[in-house]
Amino acid sequence: MEKSSAAVEVFIREFVNPDPSEEDDVADTGTGTDGGTRLATDAEVQLSWKCGDKQKGDTKVEMQRLDKRLNVTLKELPALKRISDSIKCTIEATLDTTRTDGERVIATGSHEFYIEIDVLYPALQLHDVEITANPDADDESDVSFKVSLIRQGKVVVQGDPVFDEAVEVALTWTCNDAQEMSKSLTPTDLTIAAGKAGETTKLSLPNTALGKSGYACMIAATAEIEGYEHDVEGKKKLWIEGKDLQVAVTSVSRTSLSYVVMKRYQQLSGNVKLSLVNCAGITIGSGDSLVSSKGSVNLTGTSNSSDCKLKAQVMNSNNEVSREGESRIFRVPSTLR
Repeated sequence: MEKSSAAVEVFIREFVNPDPSEEDDVADTGTGTDGGTRLATDAEVQLSWKCGDKQKGDTKVEMQRLDKRLNVTLKELPALKRISDSIKCTIEATLDTTRTDGERVIATGSHEFYIEIDVLYPALQLHDVEITANPDADDESDVSFKVSLIRQGKVVVQGDPVFDEAVEVALTWTCNDAQEMSKSLTPTDLTIAAGKAGETTKLSLPNTALGKSGYACMIAATAEIEGYEHDVEGKKKLWIEGKDLQVAVTSVSRTSLSYVVMKRYQQLSGNVKLSLVNCAGITIGSGDSLVSSKGSVNLTGTSNSSDCKLKAQVMNSNNEVSREGESRIFRVPSTLR
C-alpha cells in the first residue's frame, strides 16, 4: 500500500491501428522491413505523469520503430490510504527524434486515469490461536482464534462501508491425528456483525493421549459476501502439541548416566522425574526426586539386562503425569551387571 502502479500502452496512431484486434501484424505484411519505419538508435519516448495536485514523475523508454506498441508499467504512483479515496492522474507522452532516412518525427499524446482501491477480492484471516486441553473431554482440544476480514493484506477498519452487512462464515477442520485424517462432520457457523472487522470463536479438535506425539491440523473458513462472484476464503495451519517427550541417554559409565529431555526436540525447561525401564536390579540415585531436564544421575546395583530404557515424566501441580517419554535401548556396563 506504499505505492500504486499503472500499465500503459504507447503507440503512434498514424502507423498503428488504435484497436489491436483489427491490426494486422506489421512484420508479417512485409512493411516491417521498410527502413522508413525505423527510428534513430537514440529515440526515446518521454512519459510524464501527474497525480492529484502535488505528486508527479517521469520516465523514458526506448522506441525503435514507428509501427510498434510499447507496454510500460509505472511503479511509483501514489498509494491510497482510505477506501473512499480516488486520485486523478494524467500521463503525457512525447517523441521528438528522426527516422533512419533522416526525416524528423514528432508525436505527442495524453491520457487520464484514476487510482482507486480494488475492493473486489477480500479475504478471511485466522489468527491469535490459543490451544488448551478440554477440561470436559479427555480426547478433545479447545482451539480459540479470531477470524478477520482482510483486504490487500490488512485487516479492514471497523465500520468499513464496503462491509456494512453481517458476514456469515463457515468453519471446517481436518487433522492427521492417530495416523488417519479426522475432520469435522458439519461446518461450524460464525457471524461477523455488520461493520465489524472480525470475531472470535472456538473449535473442538482431537486431543493427544499421554505419551503420544502431536499432529497437524488445517482450519478453513469460507464466506459468501453479496456482490462478490467467488467465495471469500481463509486457512490456518496449526500444530496440536503432543504429550510425548524425547529422551536421550548421551553416555553411560560404571557409576553414572548422562541424559537430556526435550519437548518437540527443544530442551525442556523445568524439572523431570526419571526412572529406568527393563533394568531390574539397578536404581537411579535421584529416586523419585525431580531433577533437571539435562544432566547426570548416579547408578547403583547390578542387572542382567542389556535392554534398559530411561523414562522421563513431567508432573503437574497435583503430582500427576502430564507428559512422558522413553529413550532408546541402551546397554548397562558389565561392571554393573
